[in-house]
Amino acid sequence: MEIKTPKWIYEGFTAVQAIENVPHGLRLGLCTEETARLVREQRDPKMAEVLGDQGINFVILDGVRGLGPEIDMAEVRANVEISRALKEKGIRRVLYTQTIGQVISESFFQEIPEATNWMQRGPDGQVPTFGPKWWQYIPCLNNPDFMQYVKQMVRSVMEILDLDGIFTDLFGYFSYTCVCDHCRNRFRNYVDRKYLNPEARRARFGSLAVFDPPPFRTLGYTDYRTGIPDPYTILDPVSQEWIQFRCHRLGEVTRELNETIKTCNPEGILYVNYLFGGVPGLNNAAFHGAWPEFILPECDLFSAEVAGKPELLTNGIVKSRIVQMKVGKSFGIPVTPAVTRTDLADFKRLYLAEGMAFNTSPFDWVGQIKRDDPPSWMAKYLEFSRDNRNLLSNAETIADCTVLHSFESLSYTCEYPHQSAVLCEQSLMQENFTFNIIFDRDLNYLGKYRCLFLPNVVSMSEARAKTIAEYVKRGGCLVATEDTGVLNEFLQPWKGERYRREKSHILGELLGFEWPEEGTKFLEVDDGRVAIVGRVDRPDKAGGSISSDVQLSHSYGPEMPLYSFARELAVNHEEIVSALDYALGGERTLRIDAEGPVVGEITRNANGTFVHLLNWDEEGPIENIKVMVRMGGGERTETMELISPDLESRNETLAIDAKEGFWEFEVPQLCCYSIVMLRTQGS
Repeated sequence: MEIKTPKWIYEGFTAVQAIENVPHGLRLGLCTEETARLVREQRDPKMAEVLGDQGINFVILDGVRGLGPEIDMAEVRANVEISRALKEKGIRRVLYTQTIGQVISESFFQEIPEATNWMQRGPDGQVPTFGPKWWQYIPCLNNPDFMQYVKQMVRSVMEILDLDGIFTDLFGYFSYTCVCDHCRNRFRNYVDRKYLNPEARRARFGSLAVFDPPPFRTLGYTDYRTGIPDPYTILDPVSQEWIQFRCHRLGEVTRELNETIKTCNPEGILYVNYLFGGVPGLNNAAFHGAWPEFILPECDLFSAEVAGKPELLTNGIVKSRIVQMKVGKSFGIPVTPAVTRTDLADFKRLYLAEGMAFNTSPFDWVGQIKRDDPPSWMAKYLEFSRDNRNLLSNAETIADCTVLHSFESLSYTCEYPHQSAVLCEQSLMQENFTFNIIFDRDLNYLGKYRCLFLPNVVSMSEARAKTIAEYVKRGGCLVATEDTGVLNEFLQPWKGERYRREKSHILGELLGFEWPEEGTKFLEVDDGRVAIVGRVDRPDKAGGSISSDVQLSHSYGPEMPLYSFARELAVNHEEIVSALDYALGGERTLRIDAEGPVVGEITRNANGTFVHLLNWDEEGPIENIKVMVRMGGGERTETMELISPDLESRNETLAIDAKEGFWEFEVPQLCCYSIVMLRTQGS
């Protein structure tokens, strides 16, 4: 069955969630004396009228919480009238489900005794739980009886509520491993299919042995032979294959769920809560069995619930959800940044503006279903988003460079390459370089990218390295940092003996230059340009901090480091900037000269080219912003119009100065968000 994301998902949405639930809240100890009343109110059909008047056009109804089919389906049926009323108002409806994440063990097993066999099994026979909540068990996605139960549940709720889709929370394994018979057999079959002949199997594992799922009691170790300073390098080939197997399987499960939904409603969507949004900073492939290349092509919408809120740090660092949005854009689907625990009075304009500029289409999740009317500024922003959705949706970024997120480098390590990617991407955002995110699959189409950026991509196959080298020789631009390409796809060094390390940079050898250990190196190779940053200096070496000091954990197993954002720039931030400037020949797509924290993006669709300007400190308007935009080949701008949702701003036509391959213009004032529309001939 072909999975097609329905076109309505790109219309732009403002979503709320019905969060209150009595049975689930009671078991978790999260109810108040008012919970039952609040549940009745959030299910009142009159809410549809209120939400319509507020500009809300997408609702996550409360439903399946994993307490068992009898309890859960009673909660689902209680939503019939509100679901019908919302549909009559033209408001899209999905149902909250904890389809694969966890079950409340006591009530679930009372209703389905055999479900005790559906749960994951840890390496010592224990049942993984949802963190410290010992009563919340984690089911096994490889158990066919459990998956049959999940699909039947999806079919039932889609029919009962006539839904537009399913929102599935807690999307991932919530464990490092499972040693049940189903996982053991599936994993063995996966390895057998991948290594079909004895020679391939011996080359990978050193023997013809049959392997079970690894216990993951540790995250690996530092080995001096690799030449990379990562304390959590996963070198064991069985563990590497297990990580990849789980990611493949979660992708299959995503597809199976989406097919089930679309069998019920061809225009229905699968909406997953992909924790952390698939960005560097966390080895989510090992921790949750999740990697974007496997999940995002198979779903229609995803949430980055724990990505946090955009803000300006006191040292001028722009904290954002831009990378999550660019990951979604790589697969052509929106991400919903969730700000669910913030009162409307505390909302910032930036929360909505960020998605208008960077998301595949604007899609904001703004809290609980029962709430006050939106403030005047928010009403204006929602109106602006609706009126301009043809400008904001399905617009590609006109990118200076494309940053590679490579599976092996970010899935078999947990710290060193992750820190590099977080720091390099922060430098790009701070300096208003426009960029896209690509994945390994996209290396087959390198010719369409202006510049390839490899932030410490330590691991790559010889074939992949040759593809990149050929791209450079034919005129492509390359920026790479640190130990890019020092290991093959299995994290094995290219040269040396067991006790004699010999670091070899395969891209340097293929392109004929010596790789620097520090500083920068600029050179031309055939028709291409190459810039190497020998080292990305961590701010902690200068007494600072790269990110929050956070260690994540499951109910068992090792802690996983998390570098969710850069609290400071790399010490040699300027070297990263100069490397990209050299590769681009000094011709950035967008340059902004402003006395304040202005972040820019430039997008294009059939309706024109759009320069998005965001003031990350919306409390302090910025005046007289000078902007330069690199012209495309043969483009001629007829008009340049500035529009904004800010109540303090006015729409106006700007004067254009076209010279030396650039358009130049000045924006008189930026409060929070403005778009400059460059209308070219034929747009």
